[in-house]
Amino acid sequence: MKLADKFNEVIEEIKLANADPKPWLEEGGLPDFVGTESGITVFFNKSTKNALWDLSSLIFQNRPESAVKIDKNKFYLLARTCIAEMYSSHVAEGKSFGIKPYRDLKAAIEKRISARPFTHYYPATCMAIDRLSPLVVGPVTIFSTRDWIDQVKFSEFAIDKYNDSPEANRKWKEILLNAISSNSEVTELEGLANSLYLAVKDTPAVVKVTVDGYEQDYSRRFGKIAAKTTLDALSLGLASRNSFFQQTLQDEHLPPYRIHSIIETEGNLWLPGSTFSDRFCTHSESQIIEVINRMNDLFGPFGNILQGVIDPRSHRHKKLTNRWATALDWFAEGMREDNDAIAVAKIGTSLDVLSNGGKCAGILQMISKLTGTSADFQSVKGIRPRTLEELISDIYEYGRSQILHGNHYDRMMSFDSLRTHSTFIARAVLLEAVILLHNYEGPDLDSFRNLPPPE
Repeated sequence: MKLADKFNEVIEEIKLANADPKPWLEEGGLPDFVGTESGITVFFNKSTKNALWDLSSLIFQNRPESAVKIDKNKFYLLARTCIAEMYSSHVAEGKSFGIKPYRDLKAAIEKRISARPFTHYYPATCMAIDRLSPLVVGPVTIFSTRDWIDQVKFSEFAIDKYNDSPEANRKWKEILLNAISSNSEVTELEGLANSLYLAVKDTPAVVKVTVDGYEQDYSRRFGKIAAKTTLDALSLGLASRNSFFQQTLQDEHLPPYRIHSIIETEGNLWLPGSTFSDRFCTHSESQIIEVINRMNDLFGPFGNILQGVIDPRSHRHKKLTNRWATALDWFAEGMREDNDAIAVAKIGTSLDVLSNGGKCAGILQMISKLTGTSADFQSVKGIRPRTLEELISDIYEYGRSQILHGNHYDRMMSFDSLRTHSTFIARAVLLEAVILLHNYEGPDLDSFRNLPPPE
């Protein structure tokens, strides 16, 4: 269907929906409407929304490659607002639509999409950040919360006008830092300091990411992926499972710091026991800094990945960088997973992503190429020795595939050993892949198993 026909269909559906004084009652839900600048309220029923979705999808699909990137659902919401404004202004003024009104709709939507660069900040935890701040990894910077407060500012307009508290607003940094340092619980602060207090009071770090060429909400999603990838990459380099719990964004699903156990026997409670979870750091700052200093050579490769995540359109290897970042995400979730079986499935998926669905043969080919290890190399010794080929089969076929397909359903079946082996292999492959990609100058590819091996 042509855009003109689809536009006319949407207008007819809006007319029908708004001819009924309470169009939402027949559908059994709350009213769905847009209040417009002309003062007219435009209602949308189910058939109207379906027609509008088809129209906005057609317009969305035909946007030029150079257009500001935006999520399809957000684009629909902007189309909904714009067509409501167009409809209400024509009704209010008694005008008919032009010959090609869908062009006016497209222009109105694009006008509402902001195209300026956005710098996003994500409260987080990062090990030893007080002594490392600022920690720069390619286009991403991690500050201690105190350093971040010191380097950001509000506009003069906000300082003069916000909450009618110009005096407190001018001292917002001092007020906020004092509240964060206080051992007592603060309920509310004066002026601008209060707007930031709840966001940063419990997190020692803030991750800074600047994204250009994307609509605001869409750019924040991209920035969050980059921020999370940065913290997970640092944890990958630190080679400690605990670090994946201790270097996270504020909104991660994490266990509590302390885990309690309560037992009863013969009708009587024992005294409760408790242990610290993996979120509790047992390493000293000096130990962490020593390891991070040794992984400085990885910051260039990590930064290369992050640049591809933030701005894939200008990156030479956008497919490979995003494939690596996705594989790291699966690996990191495997590290944070409490259930060994599910962890093996996630880590196996990480290897699958790197090799682009190569299954056992593809994963084995990739690992052999990246690490220089032959398929018949004895990777596991002891009671049940296995070659690299046999181990990959265990991880992928016995582990990942059978777990995800429901063959393993005994919750007490042990996957502890397989988890240990798969973690070691996946970490090694991720590190080899990111270093190889950093030095690779050939064409962009779909899989790391197709890259030429390191010299």
